[in-house]
Amino acid sequence: MHSTGDDTPSMAIVLLPGRPHRGFHPLMATSLVAVGVLLTACAGGGTGGTSADTLTVLTCRDSFGHSATDPGSRSVAGIGSPGLSGGFSGDNTRWRSNDGHAYLAWKDPVAVAPDARPYRTITVVSPTSARLLFTSPARWATLSSGPLPVLSRRVRLSACGREFASYFGAIMIRGAACVTLAVAEPAGKLGTITVPINVSQC
Repeated sequence: MHSTGDDTPSMAIVLLPGRPHRGFHPLMATSLVAVGVLLTACAGGGTGGTSADTLTVLTCRDSFGHSATDPGSRSVAGIGSPGLSGGFSGDNTRWRSNDGHAYLAWKDPVAVAPDARPYRTITVVSPTSARLLFTSPARWATLSSGPLPVLSRRVRLSACGREFASYFGAIMIRGAACVTLAVAEPAGKLGTITVPINVSQC
């Protein structure tokens, strides 16, 4: 792992002034259902971290697809996903982590705009118990019968050339929640977005 120190419910979006952003359209057909995934793997297929503050880093080789067209789904500050609309999951399967907690997983594939270079960092603001699970396609396809590793609150997703790059991911929650995420570039925070998961609105 590479690490650094660094039904439609309502959705709250806040953009900081002076920052460009682009819309997204769905890149793939996806049902917003709970899923369990093996690892919060980083670029190069590393193992999971040992702290919720560990930064998960994915590069272009970890993306599952690229699109030359504007994908235009729910978006904020250069990242977008159908999953950011939130909703209700029909699957209450809980996945236990080595941090001692059990989580529900909200499937949230994310696309990064080409003008979001060099990357966007997504961080859980609240609730503090929520986590992010992002990994390469090979690991995403591998489900675990055992406990998940310790999950992180932060992930860095690379922008890739002139196309929109998409990454497999999930928001991990212990119960129904309004999950607020912050999106940042290297120079600082660009905006926030609140995702209602198993609640009618936030």
